[in-house]
Amino acid sequence: MRSAPLLGLLLLAACGKNASDNAAAQLDNAAAQSDPAAAAVLSNAADDLRENDSANPAAETQNALQAAGNAQAGRPSQ
Repeated sequence: MRSAPLLGLLLLAACGKNASDNAAAQLDNAAAQSDPAAAAVLSNAADDLRENDSANPAAETQNALQAAGNAQAGRPSQ
């Protein structure tokens, strides 16, 4: 499971802003290091987090990372 260590690193990098903004920035950073299919998923999730104040941005970040992994592997999202 590649996304678990990545999520941990992303969460360590967060500071200063509200949780949704931090999560969105982390997803943008992950998108910059991803293949095009995964990057699109991560960028869209980051935009959603910025536009909608999430009650649980950590869970949404994890879901986005899972969906990005599926997109990169060519598997459909669940």
